[in-house]
Amino acid sequence: MKMTAEINIKRVSQILLGITFLFAILSFLGDLANSFNQRQLVLDIFKVDKQISISSWYASSLLLIDGLMTIYIASSKNINPAFLFRWRMLAATFLFLSLARATALHTDIFGIIRGALSSLGWNVPAFSIGILFIILFAIVYLSFFKHLQRKIKTWILISAAFFVGGSLSMRAMGGMAWHVFGPQSILYHAFSNVEELSEMVGSIAFFYALAGYIELEQRAAFSTSKKAEQ
Repeated sequence: MKMTAEINIKRVSQILLGITFLFAILSFLGDLANSFNQRQLVLDIFKVDKQISISSWYASSLLLIDGLMTIYIASSKNINPAFLFRWRMLAATFLFLSLARATALHTDIFGIIRGALSSLGWNVPAFSIGILFIILFAIVYLSFFKHLQRKIKTWILISAAFFVGGSLSMRAMGGMAWHVFGPQSILYHAFSNVEELSEMVGSIAFFYALAGYIELEQRAAFSTSKKAEQ
């Protein structure tokens, strides 16, 4: 049963990765066609950087799955009470990210924050505000991260590398391409596609980490119950 569970987790993750790369390729092909004035409406519905598209719905769904899995973990009887609040906060974060991905809510929120800071004489770019939130989040979750098993830590770091590092670096490169070559350049769209791809791969890596955590907790609970019966 344990081997089957492990195989299922890997298999589901592989399928999700396959779908992710397929959408990214179709999205880039659509951008490539548009750059040659050969717009393909069929490919447009797969654009990963478009608010209303199949790919955006898929990316939002990945974040929603992560949020629901985190809720499941937080509701477990075996959860460490010292970290219960942070599990719940993590669940709320992913549910918010899912909603923001589907509705662009984060754009409005960053706009409000930037407006408030501007009224105080601080002209802070949205990119910098995002970096600040990430740093604060990392500080709050440092002790939480330390208590996790080594395997789970590894996959969370991989997730963060893609979701945060990959997407932010590609956004910065995309911003430079936009200013130098314009918003219709194929280079800008390439960076934009890789940015969205990085976020989705990060979501899948986090799914794998959560699934691994649930499996390890179930094993521990089963082992404890067997010892109690003896």
